[in-house]
Amino acid sequence: MSRLTQITIAKTAYPAVFSTGAAKEFTKHFGALEKVTDIFKSKDVTTILDQLVYMVSVLIQQGCIYKKIVDNEIVSFPTREELDVLIGLHDLDSITQEVMRCMGIGNSREVEVEPDPKNEQTTQEN
Repeated sequence: MSRLTQITIAKTAYPAVFSTGAAKEFTKHFGALEKVTDIFKSKDVTTILDQLVYMVSVLIQQGCIYKKIVDNEIVSFPTREELDVLIGLHDLDSITQEVMRCMGIGNSREVEVEPDPKNEQTTQEN
């Protein structure tokens, strides 16, 4: 299962991944991963935008590194200053949803279940 997602900014889809590296960066920046969503409760639009641009930057940077390691593909990514220009106020809701989706996929776990021969035998007898 690929944990790689995309965040679309100004009609360009950038790879993004909520990796261990991203989790460490967010923990350093916010103090705890649980505090990440607290930024959206702020009344200060500037704070929300600054934190969102930071999060997008980290997730895209990690996604580009992932693509380089896994797919041997070099993908350039915008700087935080470029993201400030590319992300508009009208993008706030969609970008926030994409960031949360990326973090959700990064946190998901894939569980493989192997059939238990005991259960198969019981099922066949019934």
